[in-house]
Amino acid sequence: MDCDQPGRNDPSASVLWALGDDATRAAVHQAHRTAVGQALAFVEQKVSRTRVGHAGCRQVSTRGVITAAFDHWGSRAGDPNLHTHVVVANKVQGPDGLWRSLDGKTVHAAVVAVSELYDVLLADDLARRLPIAMSLCDRGPRRNPAFEIDGIADDVLAHFSSRSEQIHCVRREARHVPAAPRRRPGARRAEDKAEQADAPHAAADDRRAPSVWHKSGLVFTTVNGRPIDPRDHSVHWVKFLEGAGLRPARLHDARHTAATLLLVQGVDQRVVMDMLGWTSPTMTARYQHVVPELVEEANRRMSELLWGET
Repeated sequence: MDCDQPGRNDPSASVLWALGDDATRAAVHQAHRTAVGQALAFVEQKVSRTRVGHAGCRQVSTRGVITAAFDHWGSRAGDPNLHTHVVVANKVQGPDGLWRSLDGKTVHAAVVAVSELYDVLLADDLARRLPIAMSLCDRGPRRNPAFEIDGIADDVLAHFSSRSEQIHCVRREARHVPAAPRRRPGARRAEDKAEQADAPHAAADDRRAPSVWHKSGLVFTTVNGRPIDPRDHSVHWVKFLEGAGLRPARLHDARHTAATLLLVQGVDQRVVMDMLGWTSPTMTARYQHVVPELVEEANRRMSELLWGET
């Protein structure tokens, strides 16, 4: 088991990095890497621990941690978002030189502290490298204040924060979706497996810093020209239902409704598969539901066959 510690800067720093000239971008990136390194040094000195003694009764320090860092340049929504994921190995060397397991409790307990430390280290280093000023800004309820660069307008930050809006919409949707019925341990419906098969996988981030506008050649894109993440559809679906005054429902449920309506209309199964993007007839059976109209039609045909009645 590994622990993933992300170093994620505030929106204004990512906007400055994305829109600045080459010298500014290099300065922001170097400040980010420096803050990540200093935060990791704190983890090694104050957070990393292992246990010794009977049943791990005593906690001792370690000789450091083994990490692998991965720089990412954007969010899943395509917004500029300079950040680094640091994977921490769960094996550490104790003061006696023996290798033992990392005490995960101390690592998880320090996640917020390390994140806050990274924020202040980044703000301090940016102010040293660039002629900017930073202020502590309120980010709304249930969120800690954060440093933002003075002079970058709120509407600009909002324009490049579509991922935050997606999360807000999904959370709002989750509050209105009724809880799923309880199932016995280990039980899984075929529908769950179908959803997993249809679930989109997040595309791997480009390891090179992208330009502000990405020429993808697509008609419908994000604000910076990148392909639209399939998960955005759920966000727009929630807004559509609210605007139409309809009850909350998952976008996935609409696929069941569409498949069933096509069944009621007698559309050929091959056409249904093509319209809904399926390659196996078993998917059609999972999504199409028997409705009363079909039962009545079946009874009518059976009655006509047996007794010649209509």
